[in-house]
Amino acid sequence: MTEGSRTDRPTGAAPQAPLPGRPVWAARTCAAALALFALLGLFVADFGWGRPEAVQQADDLWLGAVEAARAPELTGVALFLDAAGAVPYTYLALGGVALLLAVWRRWWALLFFALSYVTAQPLATTLFKALLDRPRPVDRLVPTDSAAYPSGHTVTAAVISFALVMVVLVAMRPRRYAFGLSIGAAVLITAAMAWSRTYLGAHWLSDTVGAVCLGVGLTLLWWWLLAPRIRAELRR
Repeated sequence: MTEGSRTDRPTGAAPQAPLPGRPVWAARTCAAALALFALLGLFVADFGWGRPEAVQQADDLWLGAVEAARAPELTGVALFLDAAGAVPYTYLALGGVALLLAVWRRWWALLFFALSYVTAQPLATTLFKALLDRPRPVDRLVPTDSAAYPSGHTVTAAVISFALVMVVLVAMRPRRYAFGLSIGAAVLITAAMAWSRTYLGAHWLSDTVGAVCLGVGLTLLWWWLLAPRIRAELRR
């Protein structure tokens, strides 16, 4: 070996693979979702300068439709989802996922999951409820103790389902049909929770739409930031 061909790499050491790039689609979808969340917030808040009535009119129409469709069987399903999306069951779900990732020693995935939930639910949801202070519908079938926008139950469902699906999809690298089924399951879970919140009169429709935008938007923000590390870690 000549002097000019020497390198600092130890003999026999394999070159380290570069980290995958950040997903551009996640950044774009995150920006669109958070922009829609902010726009809806401006439409539903009462800051004293007047607001468009189209959103509230759509909310009133939807609320009237779900109230007219109330039946004992549907009420039972909605009450089950109400309980499932509240403490302690959400903490049990979060703890189970966190424990699984810790045992699996997937620390970047665990950080992604934790940051997605903490920033979306305890922080952003609480902040915007206090800032906008939107009144809830009057005819409620469950007790509530905070403002309406955004729906905390729906934010939690969106974050848990979409964050978990994204981690699992990267880890398993499934076929296209499995990818579609996984995303479909996350959409179904989130939509079911959103429906239950409006059915029970706990939220307006726009509260749940904004909650989906907030939960998915912040989940994709953290995915965009951490995806290279997560993908490299999960595919070891």
